[in-house]
Amino acid sequence: MNHSDDKGWNYPFETLPEWREKEIFHLWEHPGSDTACVIYHETELRGMSDWTGAIALLKNKAEPKLLFAEIGYDTPDRGPAYSENGQFLCLKTYFWCDGQETTAFLILDMLQERFSFCDAGPIGYHYTVIEKTPDSFCLEVTPFTLSLHKGEREVEELVPIPLQMDRQTWRPFSELHDYPGWWKKWRVKK
Repeated sequence: MNHSDDKGWNYPFETLPEWREKEIFHLWEHPGSDTACVIYHETELRGMSDWTGAIALLKNKAEPKLLFAEIGYDTPDRGPAYSENGQFLCLKTYFWCDGQETTAFLILDMLQERFSFCDAGPIGYHYTVIEKTPDSFCLEVTPFTLSLHKGEREVEELVPIPLQMDRQTWRPFSELHDYPGWWKKWRVKK
């Protein structure tokens, strides 16, 4: 393992599910909450820029403890986004629902070790999480030009989706493997 990428998190990464020798991984940390998110074991599916991989959540950099690890979730096109105080970590995920791809934001409360979701719909991959207050966020899309291999496309502003953390339905990290049902659809089958 290349320890230059672990940012001082002296965790035995090789013990994570499906960890490979010389694993390439990405680690995001937040000193305020003393937590980190590791994305690893990324594999492109169907040659279509759809990626699956694994996620691990850690806390306590001095003596790292694993909060959660799972193989077979869809890898976001952008890294996870921490809230300013580090309590919340948002990951953009994709899943199939009623025959079409839908975007959901996985919201992880790193301090209370619980999670929630927000459905952003079939074109929600353009949304960005904007923090309004420590407990209030908004998913927003501002107009921009998207460069594609077949040319460019204008993306218009989408209706903002407010997120109030005190109004979310929360589940403990221990249920993250099983909730909701679509999570299992993205597991890598052996």
